[in-house]
Amino acid sequence: MDDGRTSAAAYPSAASWQEFGAGLRRLRRAAGLTQAQLGAAVGYDHTAVSRLEHGSRRTAPRLADRLGDLLDAGGELSAACRRAHEREPAGALLPPVLVRPPLPHTRPPCGGGPRPAGGGGRRVRP
Repeated sequence: MDDGRTSAAAYPSAASWQEFGAGLRRLRRAAGLTQAQLGAAVGYDHTAVSRLEHGSRRTAPRLADRLGDLLDAGGELSAACRRAHEREPAGALLPPVLVRPPLPHTRPPCGGGPRPAGGGGRRVRP
């Protein structure tokens, strides 16, 4: 049964993201910051910081660099992020907890797909 947790055995990179998250939590606490304070400093909500710390959310190297700079990590977070990305085989399936469905009433990036109910079908020019 899938309980939504990330399994290191089923998804080899899951342990790497959990390692990244543990380092982030340790550095954040050492800096005396709350998740909300750290999130605000990089433009994220505290729930996003929580997901990063639990290893249930991937991050881009750019954000890892920003977090590392704020926390004086000396490259530790950047290296952990790089290792996690390297351990993700090309085309590999991501753990269900790392895959988020699109938000309701949003269109795919190409602009295709059905219109939301009540959209009226009219285009408004800017």
